[in-house]
Amino acid sequence: MYTSTNKQTYHKSIIDIYEPAGRNAKIESVFFDNVDKDNTRELIILCSWVQRLQKTAEGKLFETYIYDLKQNEEDFELVYLNEISNHFGIEFEGVQDGVERKAKYKTAIDIKRELKSIGF
Repeated sequence: MYTSTNKQTYHKSIIDIYEPAGRNAKIESVFFDNVDKDNTRELIILCSWVQRLQKTAEGKLFETYIYDLKQNEEDFELVYLNEISNHFGIEFEGVQDGVERKAKYKTAIDIKRELKSIGF
């Protein structure tokens, strides 16, 4: 992520590493929303992983990562918000052991709707 340090200079920061889970992670959505009722919005990243396990699972895993942006005069830090990220869990959509499964949080709209329903 690049953030402006002044009108002509940007600072590059690595947000996180999303490890492979069968296949490489795909970033489905990146957006901001206020999840902790302070004056700033948090960074939310939705990742997916294609799953193709013969006779076991065919579909996608989804996981939501939420980060708080802590800024000081010179730099900023991203703090992973474990509790609220875990609320969304790791979900699977597709066919698993012959049963069709649906993920509840597979788009930014789904995540924003859930944040509103739980009071954020």
